[in-house]
Formats: sequence, C-alpha cells, structure tokens
Amino acid sequence: MCFILGVQIWDTCADRHVRRTYLGHAGGVRDAKFGASGLNFLSASYDRHVKLWDTETGACLSDFAHDKVPNCVTWDPNDPNIFLVGSANRKLIQYDIREGKMVLEYDYHLGGVTTITFFDGGRRLVSTGEDRQMLVWDYNAPVPIKYIKDPTMMAIPAVAMHPDGESFVGQSMDNKLVVYHSTERVSLNRKKTFTGHVTAGYACRPCFSPNGRFVASGDGEGQLWFWEWKNTHLFKKMKAHDASPTICTAWHPLEPSIVATCSWDGTIKLWR
Repeated sequence: MCFILGVQIWDTCADRHVRRTYLGHAGGVRDAKFGASGLNFLSASYDRHVKLWDTETGACLSDFAHDKVPNCVTWDPNDPNIFLVGSANRKLIQYDIREGKMVLEYDYHLGGVTTITFFDGGRRLVSTGEDRQMLVWDYNAPVPIKYIKDPTMMAIPAVAMHPDGESFVGQSMDNKLVVYHSTERVSLNRKKTFTGHVTAGYACRPCFSPNGRFVASGDGEGQLWFWEWKNTHLFKKMKAHDASPTICTAWHPLEPSIVATCSWDGTIKLWR
C-alpha cells in the first residue's frame, strides 16, 4: 500500500531512486498490479477509484469508479484486456478495458472481498473475504462451484500461489500460514502449516522464492520469516522493521538472493 496519493516505481539495481511517481488519486493506494507486458498497470485506492496507467508516459488511460473501496486488483492471466476487482461491497467485479466498463459481477461473499487468485491455467479462481469464507469459481461463471468455510476458519486477507501452481498459502488471522491444494479439488492441506509469526490483525502478504523452496512472510512485530516449503521448518527469521509491521514481502523474480520488504514506517528495504 502507498499513502502518497499515488504510485511510485523504484530502481532496485542501480541508484535505488524513485524513477517515476504517478499522481492522480485522492486517497492512499490499496493495491497495484502490473499487466503481463509491463506496459501498463492498475492501482486501487481508498478514494474508491481504480486507475489504469501507462507505465512509460505516466498517463492515466482509464478511471473506474466504485461505490466502495476496491481492496484488490488482479489481471486475467490470459487476456491483457480483462481485470478483476475485489471490493468492500462484497463483490468481485470484472472489467474489460476496451469497453471501459464492468462486464460481470461475482456476488456471493457476505463481506468485503480481500483477495482474488487465478489458478488452473486461468480457468478457475479463488476469492477470500472478510466473511471468513473462501469461494472457488469457474472463470466467467458468477456462481461459486465450492464454498470453503468452517467454524474454526479465520479471515485470510493475503494469498500467494506456489510457483508450481498446485498449492497456495493464505495468511490466516490466527497467526498461521495455511496451505490449500489448487488442483482439481481445492481443499485445505491439513499436514502443512507455517507458524511462529504474529500476524493477527495485519494483512501481511507472503511470497515464495522463484524456485518454490521457501515461503516468506512478515509479521506484526516487524520480523521477516523464512520457512522451508517441503517440511515447514523455520529456516530463518530476522528483524526487518522497527516499531511497525512488515506488511509486505516480495521475492525478486530474477535475482533469487534478493527479497524486498515494506512497512508502515514508510520504508522499502532490500535484503540479501
């Protein structure tokens, strides 16, 4: 998230300075996602707008207004003209940028939608929400094919897909990373859970190493945690930020020795 009322792109290799700032929102930015080509990206803001930007020129290409805050955005992995928004109005909203409007709504959550994740080659998607439910959908079919909910299930405000596409982790609000199979039958993997970190009340975004051997997450105490994916053993933990949560963790896609973290203290840090 960014609270400068815009989006910034940074150089991570040379001088590590801001390369461009994209201004135009009237509230902090909740989420941002590059398109597959990198030529454009989406930003979702607390001002209830989702904007489409030209990465090179900085121009705002389209503006999509919402009645509630858009919590997350994600691109169709197979069509660069389609994206989905998870909204505080309890809906997943699908847009076509060629038409500049909504083309489909998925409306079965009972609380705000916090994550949307494609899997199965883009043929299906899974959503999580503030209602402590996980819904599985066939893409382009606005009726869930599966509800995942039980009395012990907590809200999952952040999700990361394993590089092999067969599993994903969710940041559960009871201080655990829970694992779900994302094969033909989406189900909880009860044999694999990652624990030790304190995340209750914080939507700390986890990530995987590019080779899938490690999963990483920040926590509410400013720590950065690394676990071995295969056996769930803790590999390493370290203090990443002082006096504020490590709210997001991202592994460098090309240099596997580099991990980035960010915090509410206003800093982005690179770790080797």
